[in-house]
Amino acid sequence: MVSFDYTIKDELGIHVRPAGQLAQLCKGKLSKSTIEIDGKEAEISKLFAVMALAVKCGDTITIKVDGADEEQTAEEVLKECDVVIEHTAETQAQAHAMLEPHVSNAR
Repeated sequence: MVSFDYTIKDELGIHVRPAGQLAQLCKGKLSKSTIEIDGKEAEISKLFAVMALAVKCGDTITIKVDGADEEQTAEEVLKECDVVIEHTAETQAQAHAMLEPHVSNAR
């Protein structure tokens, strides 16, 4: 089994888009991948189970991968977390910055 901790930096936590992308990644793998927080655990491949964990910004989750391709899957999950969770926070900040001049002019 491979496990690692990951601190969520996205202001929205793990919301539907990153949870869905992680679920898609894990569905085709031989290993079972889970997210654990505060004693609760969910299979990453099950979108609604991950959403039910209600992971928020600042939370530290433990990701566990167990099975035939665990090392490769753990690496891919970590990379996907870096892309989908961190990227969504950056994209959201950029979107707010782009909308601000329009909102200010409308007032």
